[in-house]
Amino acid sequence: GRNIFREFLFGGNIPCLSGAFMIRSKLLLNRLRDKKIFYISNCGQNWQLLLPVAWDNKCGFIDKCLYTYYVRPDSHYHSADYSEHIKRQYIYEQIVINTMYFISDEDKAKLFPEVHKKFSCDRLHFSAELMYKYYIEAMKAGGSLLKFPFKIFIRLLKLKIKFMLNYKI
Repeated sequence: GRNIFREFLFGGNIPCLSGAFMIRSKLLLNRLRDKKIFYISNCGQNWQLLLPVAWDNKCGFIDKCLYTYYVRPDSHYHSADYSEHIKRQYIYEQIVINTMYFISDEDKAKLFPEVHKKFSCDRLHFSAELMYKYYIEAMKAGGSLLKFPFKIFIRLLKLKIKFMLNYKI
C-alpha cells in the first residue's frame, strides 16, 4: 500500500485522475474524517480521496485503458499559465498536508519534509517554464541572446553562495 501511496504523491507514474480508480465505499468513508473533504476552488480533490486509501491498503491496477480522457482548454490542471501553476502548488501542498490526518506523528515527521521538497521543486520547475516563456518573448522583441541567460546564471550562483553561507553547507 505505502509504495502506491508514495507513487501517487512523489512518483508521478500513476495518473491521479478521476475515473481511473475504483475504491470500496466502506473503505473510503472509514478513512475520510467526518466523511468529508475540504473544497478549494480550481483544485482537485483526487489526492484527498486517494491518499488515505492508498496509505495502508492493498491496491492493484488494470493494465487496460477503460475510458477516454478529454483535456478541456479551460482545465486548471492542463493550463499553460505557469504563474497559476506556481500558486496552485502552495494550495496542493496544503491539501496534501491537511489530508495526512490518518498518518502517525512519527510518519508525518518523516513525510512532511519530502512533501515540502516535492512542491518546492514543482514550483521551481514551473518558474523555469515561466522564465523560458518570457525569455523567448524578449528574444522575439530583439533582446540580447546571451545577456539574459548570463544574468540568470550569475543570480543563481549568488543565491547558491548565499544559501551555502546561511546554512553552512
